[in-house]
Amino acid sequence: MAAVRESHERFAERFGDLRAAENASGDAAAFVARTRLVHAWRGTFERDPRLPGALLPDDWPGRAATRLFVDAWRALREPADRYWRGLTGDQATGGV
Repeated sequence: MAAVRESHERFAERFGDLRAAENASGDAAAFVARTRLVHAWRGTFERDPRLPGALLPDDWPGRAATRLFVDAWRALREPADRYWRGLTGDQATGGV
């Protein structure tokens, strides 16, 4: 579990200041930021056995890392999707 803890901590350090879409200047930057965020999260999430919260220590960094991922993804969603639609010509509003 030490390696999983470290993976969550590294994720939080890397993306800790990416909580708001305005941190990415423009739609293209938001698209790149979200792509990097999701790629890093997949690597982190795959290492985590996702034990029930009752079995994890109170200071488990996976909780904060998960919240960070969700908040950053939501903040980047609109500008990143807008950029993707511009690339593909897809005018659908349902997301990617």
